[in-house]
Amino acid sequence: MKVNCFFFLLLLSISSYSQTILEGTVVDFADKPAEFVEAVIYSTDSIGIKSSLTDENGYFKIEINQGKYILQIRQLGKKFYSAPLEITNNKNLGVIKIDSSEKLEEVVVVNRKKIIEKKVDRLVYNVENSLAASGMDLAQVFQNTPLINISENEIGIIGKSNVLVLINDKLLQLSGTELINYFKSLRSENIQKIEVITTPPAKYEAQGSSGIINIVLKKNTTKGINGNATLWATKTTYSGIGSNLTLNYNNKNIVSSIILRQNDTQAESLEKININGESSLFSDDIRRDIFRNTGINASVDITLTKKSNVGVIYDYGKSDNRMKIKNVNTYLTGSNIDSILNTNSYHVNKKDLQTLNLYFDHKIDTLGKKLSIVYNLLDNNPENDVNFNTNSEVNNYLVNTNSKIEYKINSIQVDFTLPYSIFNLEFGAKYTVFNNNSDVKYFNIINENSIIDFNRSNKFNYEERITAAYASADKKFNDKWSSKLGLRYEHSYINPNNLTINEETTNRYDNLFPSFYLQYNHNEDKTYSISYSKRINRPNFNALNPFRWYSNPYAYSTGNPNLSPSISHNLETSFVYKSKLNLSVYADKIDNEYGRIVYFEEGIKIVDNLNFLTLYNVGIYGNLNLNPKDWWENNISFSYYYSESESDLENILPQAGSTFYYALNNSFFLNKDKTTVFFLNFWHSLPSTQGNIFIKDLSSLASGIRFSLLDNNLKIGASVSDIFRTMVSRGDVYFSDYTNTFNNYYDNRRVNVSVNYTFGNKKIKSNDIDIPFSEQNRAN
Repeated sequence: MKVNCFFFLLLLSISSYSQTILEGTVVDFADKPAEFVEAVIYSTDSIGIKSSLTDENGYFKIEINQGKYILQIRQLGKKFYSAPLEITNNKNLGVIKIDSSEKLEEVVVVNRKKIIEKKVDRLVYNVENSLAASGMDLAQVFQNTPLINISENEIGIIGKSNVLVLINDKLLQLSGTELINYFKSLRSENIQKIEVITTPPAKYEAQGSSGIINIVLKKNTTKGINGNATLWATKTTYSGIGSNLTLNYNNKNIVSSIILRQNDTQAESLEKININGESSLFSDDIRRDIFRNTGINASVDITLTKKSNVGVIYDYGKSDNRMKIKNVNTYLTGSNIDSILNTNSYHVNKKDLQTLNLYFDHKIDTLGKKLSIVYNLLDNNPENDVNFNTNSEVNNYLVNTNSKIEYKINSIQVDFTLPYSIFNLEFGAKYTVFNNNSDVKYFNIINENSIIDFNRSNKFNYEERITAAYASADKKFNDKWSSKLGLRYEHSYINPNNLTINEETTNRYDNLFPSFYLQYNHNEDKTYSISYSKRINRPNFNALNPFRWYSNPYAYSTGNPNLSPSISHNLETSFVYKSKLNLSVYADKIDNEYGRIVYFEEGIKIVDNLNFLTLYNVGIYGNLNLNPKDWWENNISFSYYYSESESDLENILPQAGSTFYYALNNSFFLNKDKTTVFFLNFWHSLPSTQGNIFIKDLSSLASGIRFSLLDNNLKIGASVSDIFRTMVSRGDVYFSDYTNTFNNYYDNRRVNVSVNYTFGNKKIKSNDIDIPFSEQNRAN
């Protein structure tokens, strides 16, 4: 079925290229190229069909079906040339000379932007120029964005992990399902473009081996109030609903926005994890996941003077997520069963997440020089309560674990932007303080009494301070060559303190993170570029916390406060042809990579975190945008990479291998006004290897329809994803004395229905300004 879907959609993408091409060059009687003159194709009954503006060389090209037509050359209503023609195959009309006695108007034209553009340090998807993106929410737009993968709970760049998402160059302070639900509250009509930054420059945090996605919104232009409301429903094994309400207000000096969000969804997760060796464990989980989230985002931007503005953004999110798990663990020695444990557990995770952002922007002069000052505060207080009942042939265990954790992050940042005639300069500094205090208690329930087990309880405090400074300069040498250089310095101070065993350590390290970009514009159609950046990936707080998180009395996972960050080196070269084709070849090396390992110790299954890998990756990825017909937009993307690894641990068996991924996205406009759109999308990831992990193939077919009504104010959509239930995560993890196999399914087949209504002044765009705050991702 996967192969049939691929070839059907690929043939569909190519089959309609039977259109012929009509081209020519328009000059005046002095043989000078006539720029910005319109070549129009009319039917024989004088109905306009297609048109094209001439370029600086007077050249035009029109794709048209075979038949009889009238060609007209005109400008601003003035006709210079008209003649009948019959098209049976590709036709070059040569030079068309027009009468110079009819003076050509001097026209200033702002060209319609290409759908895809390559800048010196990023790939740009111009959402406002894509008909396929019209009437979508942002989550749907990402499905058509080159290099982007998005699911119901995460977003990423192909070949990257832990992607950062920014709005108007400022980090969005949400993650997981909350982030995806926020995307659903933003409409494509508000979005100008999406920038995909695979090798981030020095201005951005060095944290993460990932890339960056920057969403650029349209400017506020009109006074008044507007908003939109969205209601959506989804059906997997269980049903779920969600809603969003956005209100925007804008006057001469104030731009403000309030976004309310809510969702209540459920899913069934099936996990089969086996450890095969001399001693083996077969584990089967049936899990019911319950997600309940509410939140509010409020922002105000105030213009103080013509040169200065100040703003505040507050976001509050409250979540109540639960899991009901039925687990069967079978322990074996050789082929003989030693014991079988049946565990029923109930997990409750409640979280109050608050962020406060204050910013001040000042235009130093009228030439673009700018000062920005930003303060960020994050306060995250998750509380976990786990009850499990484990039964074996001889014992029965009743256990309660309770954890209270407080994450706090404070940061202040100063940035200068100084454009000069010889180059553009950016520099700045940032100071960040992380605090993570956790108190986790383990209770045995005996005769309905809770008795604390101090050997399995833990108190842990963690402090981290990062001082950073950066500088970068970019220069356009001429119409063809441009470059950008940057350097970022970061000093890190780390102080983990295990209060339970009275063990405190400190660590300091310094790093320099250079970045380099060079771009060559061969002509208007062809762009070449090369880039390099160095990055750091610091462990998240859960990976550092040494507490043992028990799933039953004989299995736990733990963090490692001695984990150190990994360092990555990223090299990439790219080629862009027109706005249709983008190709990139990349290579990266990751030193001291950390990850989870699984092992047995005295009959206990332990999941730990260690630094042990060096990774080498080389690959190629590409994207092809096609418009086979006026009623059809098509996007084809692919990636291929080869990976090798080295392990510092003898029992880790690193693997070498490659993988190939491709995706076909199609939007079909079913009426002349293009207000009804049918889409059919398919992606397939072939088997892959990275480190000591082998992952079998994954694929998904999705389809749906969207209607725009009431002058595009009302939008109704319905879709189904993972139609054939092929998004099953399967694979093997290789160790010297055992192999860990997994087969997991997370309820990816779903039906979605949504209704969105826009009201008020449609020209107003929400105040979706956010603040750079990438550190918050480590606290989620």
